Amino acid sequence: MKKKPKGKPDEWAFRNLKKEKQMYKYNREDFVDALFDSNETTGFGDGMDQCCHPKSTSEFKIDTESEVFSVNPFNDWRKGTNMKITSILFEVDEEIDTKEQIKLFLSSGLPFTTMTYSGGKSIHVIIRFTRSFKDTSWSYAWWFAIAKVLKQYGIVADANARLATQISRVPDVIRKNTNKKQTGIYVSTREGQEEMYQWIQKHGVDIEIPKPRVTKPYIPDANNTISDKEKWRAAYNMYKSNHGDYN
Repeated sequence: MKKKPKGKPDEWAFRNLKKEKQMYKYNREDFVDALFDSNETTGFGDGMDQCCHPKSTSEFKIDTESEVFSVNPFNDWRKGTNMKITSILFEVDEEIDTKEQIKLFLSSGLPFTTMTYSGGKSIHVIIRFTRSFKDTSWSYAWWFAIAKVLKQYGIVADANARLATQISRVPDVIRKNTNKKQTGIYVSTREGQEEMYQWIQKHGVDIEIPKPRVTKPYIPDANNTISDKEKWRAAYNMYKSNHGDYN
């Protein structure tokens, strides 16, 4: 009879994962180097609005005040067309204990780059790829394919996190609205698209090729029959779609 491994199930998964891919306990410098190149800039600050302006990653390494950061590097201004889409983020869209979330992510075998406790109700997992995506349609296609695999392991991923402009939590700082420490858990290496694609296919899932976007022609005065309230609601939904939510 086989001996039962010592430790908790998430520890078994962590040991097995380490055999295939190197994984380290959290370190701020390694965290930044794993997600960004030295010549890349990204946004970070106390809130979403302070993540709009790019700053150097060397400054990010020593920053002790910021609570959130943009997971993708950008220049000039944080919007979809300015992003160099290198990373995608996953977090659980259900009320599940954070220790259970860690266990589920590790048991899935997902080859992630960083794992962070948000200081709230969720664990944030970021995958930094070795090559950037052509545009958001491709990063979304990969996000949804990976989310389908994670669902097989009981992880219902929050679809708001798919956005290229998504922000995440900075480890090592106290989250002001909860007074809890945002904690870095693991830092690993970047992922090649080929290796990730093999992991996706191994679970019987494929990546859907994005359909070309059809641009509708502009029609003058077409919105004259729409009320101001409806216009406000449309603008609000567009803002939410572009900037997403964070927990």
